[in-house]
Amino acid sequence: MIYKNSITTLTNTSKTTCYTCTNGKRCIVTSIVLSNIDGSTAVDATVDIGDISAATDYVFADEFPIQPNSNVELLSRDIVLEQMDTIKVTASVANDLNVFISVQETE
Repeated sequence: MIYKNSITTLTNTSKTTCYTCTNGKRCIVTSIVLSNIDGSTAVDATVDIGDISAATDYVFADEFPIQPNSNVELLSRDIVLEQMDTIKVTASVANDLNVFISVQETE
């Protein structure tokens, strides 16, 4: 089992792939933290789980509000991704949202 962290700063308001499960692996997502690093502006974030086998992105959190200088843990339970599945995030404001994803990759 390999433990990984993915850290992304969203520099625009487009849907951004923040994590892709490695080919040939199963990935257990243990944490998704969204952090608003702006001191005065709230950020709305949308998180999608991309299912490669269905060729579809499914909304996990839709326009979730994050107050200035605060962070939110989105998971209360683990999520299992199959190889090449993705986690994508969209922010309402550029350069204000950091995304921290913790994963365990298994064979």
